[in-house]
Amino acid sequence: MITYVDSIRSLYNRCTATHSKNPSEQQPQPQPQPQPQEEIKPMSDILSRRHMANRARLPPEVNRILYVRNLPFKITAEELYEIFGKYGAVYQIRLGEKGRDTRGTAFVVYEDIYDAKSAVDHLSGFNVGGRYLVVLYYQPAKFQRRIEAEEKKKELEELRRQVKAKKAAMSAAENAAAS
Repeated sequence: MITYVDSIRSLYNRCTATHSKNPSEQQPQPQPQPQPQEEIKPMSDILSRRHMANRARLPPEVNRILYVRNLPFKITAEELYEIFGKYGAVYQIRLGEKGRDTRGTAFVVYEDIYDAKSAVDHLSGFNVGGRYLVVLYYQPAKFQRRIEAEEKKKELEELRRQVKAKKAAMSAAENAAAS
């Protein structure tokens, strides 16, 4: 039975055998068959390929989900579709809740990552209703760390409250025993 490691080894051996440094050890290479002449492509095709190659090189933090901050509190989802829809097909928009600390924020999900990049490039600092938008790529790990930090802060406050109550009870008991 051939394992994965054995197949990798055999592939490696074949590659090193054909590319050894000693010319006497090299196996004769088959002569390449003449290729049919390629048709001449228009310049626009060549330029569009270059454009596509440049589009393919994106930083790792780029994704199709955007986190938007500093929105006017009275903005509607339709207005956000109008603003963000100019840069590509929007899959979903989620506005922060009005009564909570998430108001003035939204998540915008694009269907294409390049549309999301274009929106970040053009809408960061865009003035909407007298406020300048902050448009960022959604980073789930960063949001998770923030939630965990808030939970730890609440837990610490609860422990401090319990210690304070216990100290007060102990001092009351000492005062009662002393009198």
